[in-house]
Amino acid sequence: PLQNDCIGTFTCRGMENGQMKTNQDYACSAMPFADIPGTAVFIVCDGHGRTGDDVSQEVLNSLAFELEENADSLLDEPGHTIARSFQAVNDHLSAMAAEPTIEVDARESGTCCVLAYLRAGSLWVGGVGDCRAVLGTEHEGNILTHALSTDHVVDLPLERKRIEAAGGMVRDSWLAEDGARMAAKLYENLNNTRLGPGLSISRAFGDLNAKRFGLIPHPELTYHKVTRRDLYLVLATDGVWEFLDSEDVIDVVHKCCTSGEPAQVACKTIIAKAARQWAVHEGDYRDDITIVVAYLQPLMQGLSNDLALVRHCDPDEL
Repeated sequence: PLQNDCIGTFTCRGMENGQMKTNQDYACSAMPFADIPGTAVFIVCDGHGRTGDDVSQEVLNSLAFELEENADSLLDEPGHTIARSFQAVNDHLSAMAAEPTIEVDARESGTCCVLAYLRAGSLWVGGVGDCRAVLGTEHEGNILTHALSTDHVVDLPLERKRIEAAGGMVRDSWLAEDGARMAAKLYENLNNTRLGPGLSISRAFGDLNAKRFGLIPHPELTYHKVTRRDLYLVLATDGVWEFLDSEDVIDVVHKCCTSGEPAQVACKTIIAKAARQWAVHEGDYRDDITIVVAYLQPLMQGLSNDLALVRHCDPDEL
Protein backbone atom coordinates (compact mmCIF):
# COMPACT_ATOMS: atom_id res chain seq x y z
CA PRO A 1 0.00 0.00 0.00
CA LEU A 2 0.96 3.60 -0.55
CA GLN A 3 2.20 5.58 2.42
CA ASN A 4 -1.03 7.61 2.47
CA ASP A 5 -3.00 4.36 2.80
CA CYS A 6 -1.05 2.89 5.71
CA ILE A 7 -2.95 4.68 8.49
CA GLY A 8 -6.69 4.52 9.06
CA THR A 9 -9.13 5.52 11.78
CA PHE A 10 -12.86 5.16 12.10
CA THR A 11 -15.58 5.44 14.74
CA CYS A 12 -19.16 4.26 15.07
CA ARG A 13 -21.71 5.67 17.52
CA GLY A 14 -23.27 3.30 19.99
CA MET A 15 -26.96 2.51 20.37
CA GLU A 16 -29.32 2.29 23.32
CA ASN A 17 -32.92 1.10 23.08
CA GLY A 18 -32.53 1.12 19.33
CA GLN A 19 -31.57 4.82 19.21
CA MET A 20 -28.18 6.27 18.33
CA LYS A 21 -26.50 7.75 21.40
CA THR A 22 -23.82 10.39 21.87
CA ASN A 23 -20.43 9.07 20.82
CA GLN A 24 -18.00 9.40 23.73
CA ASP A 25 -15.03 8.04 21.76
CA TYR A 26 -12.34 10.22 20.20
CA ALA A 27 -9.21 9.32 18.24
CA CYS A 28 -6.45 11.02 16.29
CA SER A 29 -3.28 10.27 14.36
CA ALA A 30 -0.45 12.67 13.57
CA MET A 31 2.51 12.07 11.27
CA PRO A 32 4.86 13.78 11.72
CA PHE A 33 4.03 14.77 15.27
CA ALA A 34 4.79 18.34 16.37
CA ASP A 35 6.57 18.83 13.02
CA ILE A 36 9.32 16.44 14.16
CA PRO A 37 10.45 14.38 11.15
CA GLY A 38 10.26 10.63 11.58
CA THR A 39 7.61 10.63 14.31
CA ALA A 40 4.00 9.50 14.61
CA VAL A 41 1.48 9.65 17.45
CA PHE A 42 -1.83 7.81 17.76
CA ILE A 43 -4.37 8.40 20.54
CA VAL A 44 -7.68 6.67 21.28
CA CYS A 45 -10.02 7.80 24.09
CA ASP A 46 -13.20 6.17 25.40
CA GLY A 47 -15.31 8.41 27.63
CA HIS A 48 -17.79 7.24 30.25
CA GLY A 49 -20.29 8.88 32.58
CA ARG A 50 -22.79 11.68 32.03
CA THR A 51 -20.20 14.08 30.54
CA GLY A 52 -17.83 11.44 29.22
CA ASP A 53 -17.89 12.86 25.70
CA ASP A 54 -16.64 16.24 26.95
CA VAL A 55 -13.95 14.64 29.11
CA SER A 56 -12.79 12.37 26.30
CA GLN A 57 -12.45 15.24 23.83
CA GLU A 58 -10.69 17.45 26.38
CA VAL A 59 -8.22 14.70 27.25
CA LEU A 60 -7.36 13.98 23.62
CA ASN A 61 -6.75 17.66 22.85
CA SER A 62 -4.89 18.33 26.09
CA LEU A 63 -2.71 15.25 25.82
CA ALA A 64 -1.64 16.15 22.28
CA PHE A 65 -0.96 19.71 23.49
CA GLU A 66 1.17 18.54 26.44
CA LEU A 67 3.26 16.27 24.26
CA GLU A 68 3.75 18.96 21.64
CA GLU A 69 4.72 21.54 24.28
CA ASN A 70 7.33 19.07 25.57
CA ALA A 71 8.52 17.86 22.17
CA ASP A 72 12.22 18.10 23.06
CA SER A 73 11.69 16.04 26.19
CA LEU A 74 9.61 13.55 24.19
CA LEU A 75 12.62 12.95 21.94
CA ASP A 76 15.05 12.49 24.83
CA GLU A 77 12.85 10.79 27.45
CA PRO A 78 9.71 9.48 25.76
CA GLY A 79 8.54 7.24 28.60
CA HIS A 80 8.92 9.86 31.31
CA THR A 81 7.38 12.54 29.10
CA ILE A 82 4.31 10.45 28.32
CA ALA A 83 3.81 9.65 32.01
CA ARG A 84 4.22 13.31 33.03
CA SER A 85 1.80 14.38 30.30
CA PHE A 86 -0.87 11.98 31.55
CA GLN A 87 -0.56 13.44 35.05
CA ALA A 88 -0.54 17.03 33.73
CA VAL A 89 -3.76 16.40 31.80
CA ASN A 90 -5.47 14.95 34.86
CA ASP A 91 -4.29 17.94 36.91
CA HIS A 92 -5.84 20.13 34.22
CA LEU A 93 -9.17 18.33 34.65
CA SER A 94 -8.94 18.85 38.41
CA ALA A 95 -8.30 22.57 37.92
CA MET A 96 -11.30 22.84 35.60
CA ALA A 97 -13.49 21.12 38.19
CA ALA A 98 -12.47 23.73 40.79
CA GLU A 99 -13.62 26.67 38.66
CA PRO A 100 -16.87 28.49 39.63
CA THR A 101 -18.26 27.61 36.21
CA ILE A 102 -17.16 24.12 35.18
CA GLU A 103 -16.62 23.90 31.44
CA VAL A 104 -15.69 20.20 31.46
CA ASP A 105 -16.96 18.27 34.48
CA ALA A 106 -14.72 15.28 35.22
CA ARG A 107 -15.82 14.77 38.83
CA GLU A 108 -17.99 11.73 38.09
CA SER A 109 -17.11 11.18 34.44
CA GLY A 110 -13.85 10.16 32.82
CA THR A 111 -12.15 8.48 29.92
CA CYS A 112 -9.93 5.52 29.21
CA CYS A 113 -7.06 6.20 26.84
CA VAL A 114 -4.25 4.48 24.97
CA LEU A 115 -1.45 6.35 23.19
CA ALA A 116 1.31 5.16 20.87
CA TYR A 117 4.42 7.16 20.01
CA LEU A 118 6.68 5.96 17.20
CA ARG A 119 10.10 7.31 16.29
CA ALA A 120 13.06 5.76 14.47
CA GLY A 121 11.86 2.24 15.09
CA SER A 122 11.11 2.81 18.78
CA LEU A 123 7.50 2.32 19.83
CA TRP A 124 6.21 3.57 23.18
CA VAL A 125 2.67 2.80 24.37
CA GLY A 126 0.98 4.26 27.43
CA GLY A 127 -2.53 3.54 28.57
CA VAL A 128 -5.12 3.80 31.33
CA GLY A 129 -8.33 1.81 31.45
CA ASP A 130 -9.48 -0.77 28.92
CA CYS A 131 -8.60 0.75 25.56
CA ARG A 132 -6.10 -1.64 24.02
CA ALA A 133 -3.06 -1.58 21.73
CA VAL A 134 -2.08 -4.74 19.85
CA LEU A 135 0.84 -5.60 17.56
CA GLY A 136 0.65 -8.07 14.68
CA THR A 137 3.97 -9.83 13.98
CA GLU A 138 5.00 -12.35 11.34
CA HIS A 139 6.59 -15.54 12.66
CA GLU A 140 7.36 -18.54 10.47
CA GLY A 141 4.59 -17.67 8.04
CA ASN A 142 1.99 -17.01 10.74
CA ILE A 143 0.73 -13.69 12.09
CA LEU A 144 0.98 -13.58 15.87
CA THR A 145 -0.53 -11.00 18.20
CA HIS A 146 1.28 -9.25 21.02
CA ALA A 147 -0.46 -7.06 23.62
CA LEU A 148 1.16 -3.66 24.07
CA SER A 149 -1.18 -2.53 26.85
CA THR A 150 -3.01 -3.87 29.89
CA ASP A 151 -6.76 -3.76 30.47
CA HIS A 152 -6.89 -2.03 33.86
CA VAL A 153 -9.89 -3.71 35.45
CA VAL A 154 -10.58 -3.53 39.17
CA ASP A 155 -10.14 -7.23 39.92
CA LEU A 156 -6.57 -7.48 38.60
CA PRO A 157 -4.65 -8.50 41.75
CA LEU A 158 -2.29 -5.50 41.90
CA GLU A 159 -5.01 -3.05 40.94
CA ARG A 160 -7.37 -4.48 43.54
CA LYS A 161 -4.68 -4.32 46.19
CA ARG A 162 -4.14 -0.61 45.55
CA ILE A 163 -7.87 0.11 45.57
CA GLU A 164 -8.48 -1.68 48.83
CA ALA A 165 -5.44 -0.04 50.44
CA ALA A 166 -7.02 3.33 49.58
CA GLY A 167 -10.31 2.35 51.19
CA GLY A 168 -12.23 1.37 48.07
CA MET A 169 -14.14 -1.90 47.77
CA VAL A 170 -14.32 -4.29 44.84
CA ARG A 171 -17.44 -6.30 44.13
CA ASP A 172 -16.44 -9.48 42.35
CA SER A 173 -18.06 -10.29 39.02
CA TRP A 174 -21.54 -11.75 39.35
CA LEU A 175 -24.42 -13.18 37.37
CA ALA A 176 -27.33 -10.84 36.73
CA GLU A 177 -30.95 -12.02 36.83
CA ASP A 178 -30.90 -12.54 33.07
CA GLY A 179 -27.81 -14.76 33.39
CA ALA A 180 -25.38 -12.18 31.98
CA ARG A 181 -21.94 -12.02 33.56
CA MET A 182 -21.42 -8.60 35.16
CA ALA A 183 -17.88 -7.22 35.47
CA ALA A 184 -16.29 -6.61 38.85
CA LYS A 185 -16.81 -3.01 39.99
CA LEU A 186 -15.35 -0.44 42.35
CA TYR A 187 -17.60 0.91 45.11
CA GLU A 188 -17.31 3.13 48.12
CA ASN A 189 -19.42 0.70 50.16
CA LEU A 190 -20.53 -2.77 49.08
CA ASN A 191 -23.53 -2.53 51.41
CA ASN A 192 -24.74 0.62 49.64
CA THR A 193 -23.70 0.45 45.99
CA ARG A 194 -25.86 3.49 45.21
CA LEU A 195 -23.01 5.58 46.58
CA GLY A 196 -20.98 4.58 43.50
CA PRO A 197 -18.76 5.01 41.70
CA GLY A 198 -19.54 1.63 40.13
CA LEU A 199 -16.51 1.63 37.81
CA SER A 200 -15.12 -1.55 36.26
CA ILE A 201 -11.80 0.14 35.48
CA SER A 202 -9.04 0.95 37.96
CA ARG A 203 -7.23 3.67 35.98
CA ALA A 204 -8.62 6.56 33.98
CA PHE A 205 -8.49 10.25 33.32
CA GLY A 206 -11.07 12.13 35.35
CA ASP A 207 -13.47 10.34 37.71
CA LEU A 208 -12.00 12.76 40.22
CA ASN A 209 -14.36 11.80 43.04
CA ALA A 210 -13.10 8.21 42.80
CA LYS A 211 -9.48 9.23 43.37
CA ARG A 212 -9.88 8.68 47.11
CA PHE A 213 -10.81 5.05 46.38
CA GLY A 214 -7.61 4.26 44.51
CA LEU A 215 -8.46 5.17 40.92
CA ILE A 216 -5.37 6.72 39.28
CA PRO A 217 -4.45 8.36 35.93
CA HIS A 218 -0.93 6.87 35.84
CA PRO A 219 -0.27 5.05 32.56
CA GLU A 220 1.31 1.65 32.27
CA LEU A 221 4.16 2.05 29.76
CA THR A 222 5.42 -0.45 27.20
CA TYR A 223 8.49 -0.16 24.96
CA HIS A 224 8.96 -2.18 21.78
CA LYS A 225 11.71 -2.05 19.17
CA VAL A 226 10.02 -2.39 15.81
CA THR A 227 11.55 -4.97 13.44
CA ARG A 228 10.76 -6.01 9.87
CA ARG A 229 8.56 -8.77 11.26
CA ASP A 230 6.22 -6.28 12.94
CA LEU A 231 3.46 -5.64 10.43
CA TYR A 232 0.44 -4.05 12.11
CA LEU A 233 -0.40 -1.76 14.99
CA VAL A 234 -4.00 -1.48 16.25
CA LEU A 235 -5.41 0.83 18.93
CA ALA A 236 -9.09 0.52 19.79
CA THR A 237 -11.73 1.17 22.43
CA ASP A 238 -13.44 -1.66 24.29
CA GLY A 239 -16.33 -1.48 21.83
CA VAL A 240 -14.03 -3.48 19.53
CA TRP A 241 -12.59 -5.82 22.14
CA GLU A 242 -15.85 -6.73 23.90
CA PHE A 243 -16.67 -9.50 21.41
CA LEU A 244 -13.57 -9.68 19.20
CA ASP A 245 -10.24 -10.94 20.44
CA SER A 246 -6.86 -9.66 19.30
CA GLU A 247 -6.41 -12.52 16.85
CA ASP A 248 -9.75 -11.73 15.15
CA VAL A 249 -8.79 -8.10 14.67
CA ILE A 250 -5.25 -8.70 13.43
CA ASP A 251 -6.54 -11.36 11.03
CA VAL A 252 -8.88 -8.81 9.42
CA VAL A 253 -6.06 -6.26 9.17
CA HIS A 254 -3.73 -8.83 7.59
CA LYS A 255 -6.30 -9.87 4.99
CA CYS A 256 -7.01 -6.26 4.05
CA CYS A 257 -3.33 -5.36 3.78
CA THR A 258 -2.35 -8.40 1.70
CA SER A 259 -5.33 -7.74 -0.59
CA GLY A 260 -4.02 -4.23 -1.27
CA GLU A 261 -6.77 -2.51 0.69
CA PRO A 262 -5.88 0.70 2.59
CA ALA A 263 -5.89 0.73 6.38
CA GLN A 264 -9.14 2.71 6.36
CA VAL A 265 -10.90 -0.30 4.84
CA ALA A 266 -9.49 -2.50 7.59
CA CYS A 267 -10.91 -0.09 10.17
CA LYS A 268 -14.39 -0.11 8.63
CA THR A 269 -14.36 -3.90 8.24
CA ILE A 270 -13.45 -4.44 11.89
CA ILE A 271 -16.07 -1.98 13.11
CA ALA A 272 -18.75 -3.68 10.99
CA LYS A 273 -17.72 -7.06 12.39
CA ALA A 274 -17.76 -5.75 15.94
CA ALA A 275 -21.18 -4.12 15.44
CA ARG A 276 -22.61 -7.42 14.19
CA GLN A 277 -21.35 -9.16 17.33
CA TRP A 278 -22.93 -6.49 19.52
CA ALA A 279 -26.25 -7.12 17.77
CA VAL A 280 -25.96 -10.87 18.31
CA HIS A 281 -25.07 -10.60 22.00
CA GLU A 282 -26.79 -7.38 23.12
CA GLY A 283 -29.67 -6.82 20.71
CA ASP A 284 -30.54 -3.12 20.51
CA TYR A 285 -27.60 -1.97 22.67
CA ARG A 286 -24.12 -1.26 21.31
CA ASP A 287 -21.16 0.55 22.79
CA ASP A 288 -19.26 3.20 20.83
CA ILE A 289 -16.64 1.55 18.61
CA THR A 290 -13.42 3.31 17.57
CA ILE A 291 -10.20 2.01 16.02
CA VAL A 292 -6.87 3.15 14.58
CA VAL A 293 -4.96 0.80 12.26
CA ALA A 294 -1.39 1.28 11.02
CA TYR A 295 0.44 -0.86 8.47
CA LEU A 296 3.82 -0.62 10.14
CA GLN A 297 6.23 -1.42 7.32
CA PRO A 298 5.10 1.29 4.86
CA LEU A 299 4.65 3.64 7.81
CA MET A 300 8.21 2.99 9.01
CA GLN A 301 9.49 3.52 5.47
CA GLY A 302 7.69 6.85 5.31
CA LEU A 303 9.13 7.95 8.63
CA SER A 304 12.63 6.89 7.54
CA ASN A 305 12.27 8.85 4.31
CA ASP A 306 11.32 11.95 6.32
CA LEU A 307 14.43 11.60 8.45
CA ALA A 308 16.65 11.00 5.43
CA LEU A 309 15.25 14.10 3.73
CA VAL A 310 16.10 16.25 6.75
CA ARG A 311 19.61 14.83 7.03
CA HIS A 312 20.34 15.68 3.39
CA CYS A 313 18.82 19.16 3.39
CA ASP A 314 20.94 22.26 3.59
CA PRO A 315 20.49 23.60 7.16
CA ASP A 316 19.64 27.01 5.71
CA GLU A 317 16.67 25.42 3.99
CA LEU A 318 15.19 23.93 7.17
